[in-house]
Amino acid sequence: MARPFRVQTAAAATAATIGWLWFSSRRASVVNGMIAHTGTTTVQRDDVALPTPYTQAAHPSSVLFDSIDIHGVPLQFAVRKFKHIRMLHDHLQREIHGYAILKDAIRMAQQQQQQRPPLVLDVGANHGLYSLFAAKLGADVIAVEPQQNLCKLINRAAQENNVADRITVYHNAALDEHDETISMKHAKKMDGQLGTVVREGERTNTTLRVEQLHAFRIQDFVAASSDGSNGKPQHDIAFLKIDVEGFELQAAKGAAQLFTAKRIQNTLVEFGVSTTVVRYEQYTDPPSRWQIDAGVGPELGLHLLQDMYEQYDTQPRLIESFVWPDFLASISDDDARSRAEQQKMVPLTSHQDWKALIQAMDHSGKEAYLWFALDDNKKHSPNEFQTFQSNCGTDHNVKRIMIGEGRKVTRFGCAAARG
Repeated sequence: MARPFRVQTAAAATAATIGWLWFSSRRASVVNGMIAHTGTTTVQRDDVALPTPYTQAAHPSSVLFDSIDIHGVPLQFAVRKFKHIRMLHDHLQREIHGYAILKDAIRMAQQQQQQRPPLVLDVGANHGLYSLFAAKLGADVIAVEPQQNLCKLINRAAQENNVADRITVYHNAALDEHDETISMKHAKKMDGQLGTVVREGERTNTTLRVEQLHAFRIQDFVAASSDGSNGKPQHDIAFLKIDVEGFELQAAKGAAQLFTAKRIQNTLVEFGVSTTVVRYEQYTDPPSRWQIDAGVGPELGLHLLQDMYEQYDTQPRLIESFVWPDFLASISDDDARSRAEQQKMVPLTSHQDWKALIQAMDHSGKEAYLWFALDDNKKHSPNEFQTFQSNCGTDHNVKRIMIGEGRKVTRFGCAAARG
């Protein structure tokens, strides 16, 4: 049976229910003017506890760096073990279209907001590849990662790429409640690839609960990073990525105020759960992961799709991902299926589309990558996303070359296509 949603309120702060997106706020106790918390430090601002940045970086002697080029953007990322390099290369091959959308979103934001850098949110940052890529393109980045080891790697890689002033790292989880204490399981498996949130009161093997930390809503991280204390004014978010291993429905709720205000131009969501985690946990399908780990059923996935389309003026788009061939098989119109295959993207604009996607995920046991583009005044036609439309991530996905003095760089996407 699905765990019912827990609405915890306090006199300090509550938020109005908006459709399926509800929130609750809890005030932390104040001792001598300080917030009393365990785990990650928080600060009190306007009587509300907000997360604070995590600044520790891994020591250079404890990490390995790998040089890559994503769609023409060179960077280096950090890992603890050599075998994790291949793991992240696999990630890039799977999600190369997501990086194309991010590059295009930043370019469009730079054209529209020339006075200030675009803002990117990387929720579930892992090793920080999306964050590093965005920062190298000139964006300011908020990176949220619940695993401390990975936060240290992101900060070290940011220093190595000379973008530390552009990336703000938070050692927290992103859920649907304000300042909730949670635990992590599998945090040490595969350098954090299998880390999963365990909420208070949920049953799990206690030997797997290796660390406790605080969870906040996505909008809390924006508030913490956007007030006058750090000189960064609030502005629209060019790109939000959510990859939180089965808790994406809850994480999305934590951005309701931002969606309502139409402040998020593009959102990329790993919808379901990675096949690596499914195999490890022996779950039968991604919706089962929602049920077992997050305590919600596939009907909430349908509500997310519906409300993002109907209430928040975004167009849901399925991009090429694991479930792609299974979803295409559900399209009866030959012309529509051929068009989707050519574009590597299909809009999901009806209840029939949304239901077909959930069913394809359920039957195949595969995840989906969803792109929600703000459709307000038709600002974000797919034709405007030149890197994504070039489709160079499919036929020429990866190429490893020498760049002198024995150094090698692996090129992905458009960079590989250019040779």
